[in-house]
Amino acid sequence: MTAEACIDLPCLGGIHGEIEDWVAGLEASRTELESLISNLTPAALTWRPITDMQPIGTLILHIAYTEAFWLTEIDRESQKYLWDDTASSCIIAAPTKPLSWYVFQLRHTRTNSIKSLSQNHSLNEIYLRQKENGETEKYTLRWVLWNLLKHEAHHRGQIELLKKWYEQTHAPVYA
Repeated sequence: MTAEACIDLPCLGGIHGEIEDWVAGLEASRTELESLISNLTPAALTWRPITDMQPIGTLILHIAYTEAFWLTEIDRESQKYLWDDTASSCIIAAPTKPLSWYVFQLRHTRTNSIKSLSQNHSLNEIYLRQKENGETEKYTLRWVLWNLLKHEAHHRGQIELLKKWYEQTHAPVYA
């Protein structure tokens, strides 16, 4: 079987190499996310069907700022959107902003991430992170990129569910 007969990640124009393949995957994932949220209203972005569930807008910011945490920098205000997905976390209200504001956050973070990744990084580069108990953990860039892809896909699934739930709840009822 040849590569032409396989489903593959999109290639970036004129660039070849392993990091570029990961960036292409990140870009494909982000395109799917932006397509999914393309018609959401501010009400849909801040709606919560139950009180202990993150709204779509909060999930969007969590995706963007988790990427910034790993690949660029994150300011103090944005840190509230970082949480451990494997543990219960406090519910954070989404800002009442238009969709364009949320899309800007996603795109701005991605632009900065790609700038950072284009600076001759190796997939074997080590990222150090302090755990809450003070221990330092080491991660390769390869692990970071893989987990950013998984992370975005995970939350994109939540966003899709919440979007459908919102549409069902707010659909007009005709008698």
